[in-house]
Amino acid sequence: MILSLIFFLLTIAVAFFHYVQGFFSATISAILVVIAAAVAVGYHEQVAPFLFSAKFYDQAESISLVVLFAAAYIIPRLLFDKAVPGNVRLPVLVDKIGAGAAGVVAGLFSVGVLAIAAQALPFGPGVGMYSRFEVADKTGITYPGLNGQNQDTSNHDVTVGESIDPDATEKNHLWLWQDDLVNGLVKKVTDGGSLEGDRSFASIHPDWMDELFGQRIGIQVGAKHTLISTPDKQTVSVKGVYAWPPQAPLTQIDGELPQIRGTDEQIASTVQYDPGTQVLLIVRTAFSGGKDIGDDVDGLLRLSPGSVRLVAGRPDDGAPFKDYYPAATLDPHGIAVRCRIDDFLVVDTGGNPVDFCFVVDKDHLIPGDAGKFTFPADTFIEVKRYGQVDLAGKPLDNATPPPLPLDKPGVLRKGAVQNSLGKGGAATPAKPAAGGASGSTSGGAHDLGDTGLTFQDAAVSDKLFSPIDVKTADDSGQVRLPTGVGGDFNQRKWSHLTVSADTALTDLAGTAANAIAELAPSTAGDVIVQIHCLAPTTGSDQHMWSWGANLAHLQVTDSAGHSYKCVGAWARVSRTNAQHVLQDFMVANYQQLDDKGSLQAIQPPASRARPTDVWLAFEVPAGTAVSAVKLNDTTLQDGLNLKAQ
Repeated sequence: MILSLIFFLLTIAVAFFHYVQGFFSATISAILVVIAAAVAVGYHEQVAPFLFSAKFYDQAESISLVVLFAAAYIIPRLLFDKAVPGNVRLPVLVDKIGAGAAGVVAGLFSVGVLAIAAQALPFGPGVGMYSRFEVADKTGITYPGLNGQNQDTSNHDVTVGESIDPDATEKNHLWLWQDDLVNGLVKKVTDGGSLEGDRSFASIHPDWMDELFGQRIGIQVGAKHTLISTPDKQTVSVKGVYAWPPQAPLTQIDGELPQIRGTDEQIASTVQYDPGTQVLLIVRTAFSGGKDIGDDVDGLLRLSPGSVRLVAGRPDDGAPFKDYYPAATLDPHGIAVRCRIDDFLVVDTGGNPVDFCFVVDKDHLIPGDAGKFTFPADTFIEVKRYGQVDLAGKPLDNATPPPLPLDKPGVLRKGAVQNSLGKGGAATPAKPAAGGASGSTSGGAHDLGDTGLTFQDAAVSDKLFSPIDVKTADDSGQVRLPTGVGGDFNQRKWSHLTVSADTALTDLAGTAANAIAELAPSTAGDVIVQIHCLAPTTGSDQHMWSWGANLAHLQVTDSAGHSYKCVGAWARVSRTNAQHVLQDFMVANYQQLDDKGSLQAIQPPASRARPTDVWLAFEVPAGTAVSAVKLNDTTLQDGLNLKAQ
């Protein structure tokens, strides 16, 4: 606790200096110190932007705090010393005791300002062996390293708790609580006191010392601790806020690798909260500015959950303002990626949204009709420091957020986590074979009625999103398909194919030399049109797989009114294997149809599996102008304007 020792000694030194000055002088000094501390803390955020032009972004808060304090104390003190050059003679005992007491007050508040300034600097979690919440070095699991030697992963200054709890009783404090004393004073004088304004200090910084700690953790070395967003240059914006339906548990996985996280942490399979008293909010946030707000030449934004906070409260109704930190980020597949408060997050700054998941107390929101909520006054979200977006009065949509494009992730994730989420090749829609006819169109995300699907785009393609290995035995020459795969192929094109979710995609694809991804139309001159959709993210198995029961009733139509039946459907599926690891699988049914035939339904796999991306295939004559997708006689998506060539 070197920092506590330093500030303890400084406090004693200031107190002793005032002790020898006498009661009258020490009292005036103590009063001026208290006033200067309140003024410095209350107005330093208005002064800090003047330092941005000098590129002191991360140090601006600390510099403005110290400079304001010094100016607010020294100038009045010089004036008092000039106006009253002498001292007031008092009894020795009164003079010494009074001077000492006034010196202690001056020491506590002056050193408290310095302590806050130190914690606002871009240090790591610990400052002089002091941290607001407990941190420790941690060893991850042992894994095979180079040359066959086992290696341990070592993580330094990892927070012991998963999040920053403002109600926690195990917080660390400086020995004399100097920073908390100054913070408490400013809260008091700005809430009905002498420095009262349009907003109280507590409505912006409910737990300022906790907030400063959060801004220091999980930030990679060399990355900025600030994010400047102004009305003239808005680098952070909120695209929507959604209240996740409480009847639909939100699946989650860990966002860190097992060898980093270790084995001592248990990850719940769903985001944990109490629907009776809490709301699971999804705040869709976008960042723009590229290299102007990024941390390096790559223009990426590096932050942590500790540097993202949602401030909400209704103090008039007994719910004081409170800082909320994200428990997870939502992936485009509709899966929550759980994050500890000090996890590294790398974010795209090209405008691709990021969905932050917050668990918020209902009494901090304004209830409305039909169970809907609205954010109360003075609610905002802040990313890093100064990147604020006002949310006051914004209503919450009682629905899952619209799916984000798979090929434009807001959060860049590690490869193993991406694979668990079903990223990989599914991030892009199916593409036509080399040299073949092609065309594509995107009508924007649109719900496809009773199928439960959300339309993404349409393209001409005769390829599956992932190839399937075709193995032959060395002695017999017989084809050996992977487990769960059946069908026929000719000239390396499938004429009939069924796939159940029994073999993981990594094993299903096999080697490139043996893998087949192309499909054969039943009639020469025909082409295959694929409609790429996103499957429902929540609900029962029946709901998530309802599209599979409607394949025989799906069709596309051309501009002349001719209809063409669905000849195939396949989906990327996420489910856990026997080792409880989330993996990607495929289900598929493709067959060449005659005029009387119809495609068989796809049933949900026996084990609980969640479809993410779905492709519907239709065979049409080359040159057909595909205009709409229908379910029986109901139009699900029109305006495709896709020329099948």
